[in-house]
Amino acid sequence: MNTALEIASVGKTFNEDSLSPTVAIGSITFDVREGEFISILGPSGCGKTTLLRIIAGLIQPTSGQVHIKTDSTERNLMLVFQEYNRSLFPWRTVAKNISFGLEVSGSSPKELAKRVDEYINLVGLKGFENHYPWELSGGMQQRTAIARALACHPNLLLMDEPFGSLDALSRNELEDDLLRLWKQASITILFVTHDIDEAIYLSDRIIVLSQRPSKVEDIILVELPRPRHQVESRSSNKFIEYRSKISRLLGRGKARE
Repeated sequence: MNTALEIASVGKTFNEDSLSPTVAIGSITFDVREGEFISILGPSGCGKTTLLRIIAGLIQPTSGQVHIKTDSTERNLMLVFQEYNRSLFPWRTVAKNISFGLEVSGSSPKELAKRVDEYINLVGLKGFENHYPWELSGGMQQRTAIARALACHPNLLLMDEPFGSLDALSRNELEDDLLRLWKQASITILFVTHDIDEAIYLSDRIIVLSQRPSKVEDIILVELPRPRHQVESRSSNKFIEYRSKISRLLGRGKARE
């Protein structure tokens, strides 16, 4: 399997030239293979979101490098935030929100209409094309944000706690929807979460980060069979073993603080 992303000794210090610089990320190294679903777990404030923004090119690392492997000259990636209600355009309908990236890229009207219809169906929003974000539930708004990202056919999808503000039922439904879409779209996903169970349920591997200044505490290979099911997967002995191991790792990081 080819490598989709390489993180090589990436570090980030804020206010580097001040008397009190903040070292958010110490040194992080790992790689992501094409088609993998990777989650990043770590204590609050360890730089998970900062790392995602560095990968997306929104901020520059203080040290190290990010290599995104692609067949084109463009970094074909999309970023989905937790604050879906802020990232969606309230003056645009569901269909118009999903079409935004395609409009910017210059897609033809025919291709645009076809792609929007395809992803509205994929995320289960058929019949809500002409609704505005404020007319939708939180789960439906996040489906719109995910559809907008997927419609651009990214090689790499970055997700920053996209289900963190949803209720448990909506969260479980969207986890299953995301796994289905990931399989259908054949993309690579890097997923930040605070939820250990969510990381285990979704992932092929889990990158566990230490307290700030963060480093990779461990990389957990999740050997649960796919397709996965909420009740059976989460109640299995292997799942419980993974949860215990990751909890110990995160507890060890807190003890060092």
